[in-house]
Amino acid sequence: MNNIKQPANNEIIKNKIKPAHIVLGIIGLFILLILGSIYPSLSAYKSAMQGKNDLMDAEKAVKDQNFAQAATTLKKSSDNFRRAKNNMYFLVWLKIIPYVGIQYSAAEHLVKAAYNITSGLQETTLSIENIIKPLQAENVKSVRGVSENQKAEIIKNIYNASPNFAESSSKIKMAEIEINRIPTFLTLQKITDIKNQVNQYLPMINEVMEQVAQGSKLLPEALGYPNEQTYLFLLENNSELRPGGGFIGTYGIIKIKDGELTKLKTDNVYNLDYPSKIQVTAPWQFAKYVDPKIKSWYLRDSNWSPDFPTNAEKAIWFYKQEGGEEKNIDGVVAITPTFIEYLLEVIGPIKARDDKFTSENITEKIQQYTTGAYEGKVVILEQKTRKGIIGDLSKSLLGKIFLLKKDKWPEMLKAVQKGFQDKQALVYFADKNKEKMLEKNGLAGSVNQDTKNSDYLMVVDSNMASLKTDPYMDRTIEYIVEPNGQAKVAITYTNNAVPALLATRYRSWTRIYVPKGSEFISVENNEKGLDLYNSEQSYEISEDLNKSVFGTFINIETQETKTITYNYILPKYVRDQVKKKEYKIIVQKQAGVTDQDLIINYNSNEQINNISPENLGEIKNNKAVFKTKLQSDKEFTINY
Repeated sequence: MNNIKQPANNEIIKNKIKPAHIVLGIIGLFILLILGSIYPSLSAYKSAMQGKNDLMDAEKAVKDQNFAQAATTLKKSSDNFRRAKNNMYFLVWLKIIPYVGIQYSAAEHLVKAAYNITSGLQETTLSIENIIKPLQAENVKSVRGVSENQKAEIIKNIYNASPNFAESSSKIKMAEIEINRIPTFLTLQKITDIKNQVNQYLPMINEVMEQVAQGSKLLPEALGYPNEQTYLFLLENNSELRPGGGFIGTYGIIKIKDGELTKLKTDNVYNLDYPSKIQVTAPWQFAKYVDPKIKSWYLRDSNWSPDFPTNAEKAIWFYKQEGGEEKNIDGVVAITPTFIEYLLEVIGPIKARDDKFTSENITEKIQQYTTGAYEGKVVILEQKTRKGIIGDLSKSLLGKIFLLKKDKWPEMLKAVQKGFQDKQALVYFADKNKEKMLEKNGLAGSVNQDTKNSDYLMVVDSNMASLKTDPYMDRTIEYIVEPNGQAKVAITYTNNAVPALLATRYRSWTRIYVPKGSEFISVENNEKGLDLYNSEQSYEISEDLNKSVFGTFINIETQETKTITYNYILPKYVRDQVKKKEYKIIVQKQAGVTDQDLIINYNSNEQINNISPENLGEIKNNKAVFKTKLQSDKEFTINY
């Protein structure tokens, strides 16, 4: 027994576990994994496809404004993508296989993004359905059919839905993160195509959801829930353009509580300005071009800045200093006659003082009633009452809006949105948190002061002739940038007016706002008489709103076309953009302007690869050219 040789440990292992057995074991394990993965794979695929189909059905329901159906279908879509996401957990082992692992990772991120999108949109549609439920009552045929209690309920529902909108916005942001995590190398073309398709719409959805989340916080309070809000109202006549939109001929007070208009009172601004004893030094241009005997700066001329928040704060200050009755002002609302035109295009003509006002004639008729200019002659009107037509028009306009049928409400909403986008309607809140929300969503009418990583341009006209010539003016702004950083702004004006009671030569103090630190070279074709200026130069160089500002006086006779050209050198930080293979410019539009063209010519020493927005421009060798109507603020990008 003692002579029996005991096998070594490694010999025991070799006898018990042979290499062939190991290979067979691994193969068997893979077979089991594959067989076990067939059902989860098929289930994940089936759920994902059904989720996609449900999403398309939900899109159709939203277009039909059937939010209840949309919410139901989005829930089904979200549930399907959730099931697909859960089934994919059983396939996680696929990550260890090099090529297959890439596809798994891509599909996983895609499904997670789809789940976040659908669940976020579902919560939004549910909230919207709850908000508009009072409007679905049979008795609600128009705004007038909505009772005070129903209006209060709607606004309360918006207020309460704010956290839900914020949560939905967060989910859409998470979806964007998941989409951007999809691998780009060796990923199947089909997955890449889906990623690219989603990326076309996801940023827009993200932006809209963020605006909805912000708006749900802002809108209820702006409409007087839970506390009544008081606004200073300004009618800015853009037929006599001023930096902030137009001459302030009418002011008023608006009060809103729970969505109900509790007060609307308008008055001639001169009834506030004339009795005032204030002594405020006005910008020197008013004494030079408007009235050399001017005694003070008043509310009517307070909008001297192209920045609406600056103007609104000044307007509130002047209103109070000049004896305005309201002590607590929560904000400022300013509109132009052009904004009223937008509304009349939806609701149709209105009547006031036995006269018919349409979108085509309202601006002209306002001039007639407020200035007394009829058929080539001037009728002397009493100063205290000649702006009373504005109050009559306001009542008639609101009355027609209140009777607007429900099927026209979306069209009216678009008209209001267009008014704010085109800066024909402006709003300011004294509450800094509310104002920041407006600023964040591009609705503040403010000059963009954070442009340190881009080029910038804003042209600002100031009609100093005290006549209504701007409707007859055509403007074309051409901006030319050379590779060495030299810039040229050529503004071509055509005065289509014939000498008349309310139209004459166009006399404007015209400024351009450009990147801070720009070096002025010259201005061409301006008025040269030094008696027209406040210095020994026929131009003014200053800084305002974190920008360099170049200003001069121009005169365009009736039936004349003239081009005013500014030449300057862009600062180094703008020129350095080229080294980063990207050039960006923000062009902001002056409030109140209705008709101007914009041309951008960017010349480069290098080949230009792409531009944005593509539909507004073209690439010609080493040159990019953009052409558009400057109806709202624009941003252009050029990449090398």
